[in-house]
Amino acid sequence: MVNSNSDNDEIAASRLGGNVVDPGNVLQSVFKTDEEADSFYFNYGRELGFDIRRYSKKTDKHGVVRNREWVCSFAGFRQSPNEGYVCRRRATPDLRCGCKARFRVSRDSTDGMYKVTKFIPDHNHPLATDETSHLLKCNRYMSIPHKTLLSGLTGSGIRACKAMNYLEHIEGGPGKLPFRRKDGYNFLYKQKIESTRDGDVKTAISLLQDLQTHDKELIFDFTLDSDNVLTRLFWIDGMSRAQFKMFGDVLLFDSTYKTNAYRFPLVMLCGVDNHFKTCVFGAAILYNETVESYCWLLQKFKEAVGSAPLCVLTDQDAAMRAAIKFEYPEAKHRICSWHLERNALRNVGKRRFVADFGDLITTNYNVDDFEIAWQNLVQKHDVANHPWVLDVYNDKESWSEAHCRGYFMAMMTSTQRAESMNSYLKLDMNPELNLCDFLKHFHTCLGKMRASFLENQIAAERYRPSLKSKVLRSLENHAATLYTRKIFEKVQDEIIAEQGLILQEAMKENDKIFTFIFVPYDNQLANACCLIINWLKGTFECQCLMLESDGIPCRHIISALKYLQQTEIPKPIIKYRWTVDIGVKLRKEFHSPFPFEDPQRRRYAQLHKECAELCLLSSQTEEATAKTINRLHALVESVQPHKMRCCSDDKIEDMNHEKRNHSGQFDNISSTPEIRDPKRKRSRGAVRAKKQHCGRCGQPGHKVGTCKENLDTMKETCGDQVNTKGTKFPIRARKKNRRGELPLAPTLETGPPNDENHEDECI
Repeated sequence: MVNSNSDNDEIAASRLGGNVVDPGNVLQSVFKTDEEADSFYFNYGRELGFDIRRYSKKTDKHGVVRNREWVCSFAGFRQSPNEGYVCRRRATPDLRCGCKARFRVSRDSTDGMYKVTKFIPDHNHPLATDETSHLLKCNRYMSIPHKTLLSGLTGSGIRACKAMNYLEHIEGGPGKLPFRRKDGYNFLYKQKIESTRDGDVKTAISLLQDLQTHDKELIFDFTLDSDNVLTRLFWIDGMSRAQFKMFGDVLLFDSTYKTNAYRFPLVMLCGVDNHFKTCVFGAAILYNETVESYCWLLQKFKEAVGSAPLCVLTDQDAAMRAAIKFEYPEAKHRICSWHLERNALRNVGKRRFVADFGDLITTNYNVDDFEIAWQNLVQKHDVANHPWVLDVYNDKESWSEAHCRGYFMAMMTSTQRAESMNSYLKLDMNPELNLCDFLKHFHTCLGKMRASFLENQIAAERYRPSLKSKVLRSLENHAATLYTRKIFEKVQDEIIAEQGLILQEAMKENDKIFTFIFVPYDNQLANACCLIINWLKGTFECQCLMLESDGIPCRHIISALKYLQQTEIPKPIIKYRWTVDIGVKLRKEFHSPFPFEDPQRRRYAQLHKECAELCLLSSQTEEATAKTINRLHALVESVQPHKMRCCSDDKIEDMNHEKRNHSGQFDNISSTPEIRDPKRKRSRGAVRAKKQHCGRCGQPGHKVGTCKENLDTMKETCGDQVNTKGTKFPIRARKKNRRGELPLAPTLETGPPNDENHEDECI
């Protein structure tokens, strides 16, 4: 292990410009402060390939440093532990080998300068080479750009391991980073602890208050228990409130789990925008899912948006339904069809019944036909007296298409949009996020959704979809200018389907009231559909109720407009919430995913974009690379006066919306200064799996192979057997059959093979 001094001299010469360090030159060095001497020896050790250790520092009564000494990290020997000492954690490797290298300075009382009084350059261990120098502690340094990039990547929802992989990639590959992966993880952990040092809940509320200074329309509220522990938190920003005013006629109400470290369920209040995409109206985390908690949430939501939805879609949760009935008594409540089918399979257990039941939910029956279809269903599968089936039938007005048809549901019959939103959120979240990080990730996901809305809206304003109809081209073209692309495709399908109708009868009471009766072309025996148009009242009453349920004109209305020689869709049947124009107002008011933007983050993005192209072009040749590096060094020196003012660890948090105003950051919650973080609770979630039981004795906690009865049977029935070598050994017990009998043991008429034959077979 001991390296010769000549080898170390060669390493030192290659590191220090070809000249071995002369101890006499170092002894003549003079420093203004002890920190200057510390920096000198630190850089000296880094250049030569060894780590230093600050060994001793002595001061006078005024606190002025009199002398200070540094040694090699390999100096001395590790002390032996005391007798009886038990190490509770893994011991670190012992690197000390008694190296004598050291550096000492003392303060001259005459001029106050620090002069070198002792310098030993020789080491009794190998110095780090160029290939291993990056592993030295002195070289493991995370620069501010590295911290900024790592913090930004993880703040965007990228996991820490993936972020470290990206840093290694841009630095040239694995092992090229100037620090270890563990150093990066430690930085993120330290940043997380530092950001919540005043308490996770307090920091989260401070974050919402900081967002409130940028978005005046943001509203949040929370409740505490008797111990000042957070139990509920609700928040909604300005764009969500504006979206509810435009698209809040239908509300999706759902909860999800495993989004935060406290296991609080996340309740999402969602809807559908004019592009038939999911939008978020608000969100909350609740300690428990009771009627009281849901009533509190809906009450705060109603206060924030100023009105109630016309229809609400939920699952079969009893607490949700009770809260909706109490807070929104006028709203139509519909149960999710997907949850109904899942619960049908869980409670009834017949897959064919579930398939037929699903068809019954979505088929557009009238009320009388629905009753007939229901009776046929329960009789076919013999479930007429099943308790769950009876309960579902008594609640048929909340789920059957026959009873919900005519209520505007925005073309939805389930809460799958909310479920998809929950799945989308969990891509950027994990169950161990604290509340503060959870809010940041939530708003990041919200920003992505809103960026998608702005992209769809701009595309709808600039481009027109292609037309398919040749007969009703003017009517189709008018629909293309009115509706967004997704909605136009549905209207276009109705325009094409109009060709399959036969106008059986057309009656005209006067110039303003018309009655039409249509039948399908391929099934004229089907029920006829009646349409009444009243131009005086501006009403279109079609028996299919598509206009009332989906908000788009049905094929019967399209056929009637063709009969009346109309080239445009009449205004009374245009659902404004599906049009392009309603999105224009929202886009102009909120031209970015959030109503505020960090100026430094915007400037950083501009510079990063330009530098990315510069790096790509300069890396093509060695000459261009060297030339660019030299110019970059000069450019960095030119902006150096701004560096200390702009680049700091606090600014890293600013660029990721982690700025914390420590002075008076809880002014709005001064009445409850001691808000405590909640404890982790067990979420309701899915039913836990049944405990495994033994197949022999029926008791829990073990299997057949380890059953005590199995071992007792082994002793009674097996005994000691003889193998082919004549050695006694216990063999495994034979399992009993279904009748509780042991199968007969196999026998050989000729007996066991002798040793000689056995050896021949092995050969």
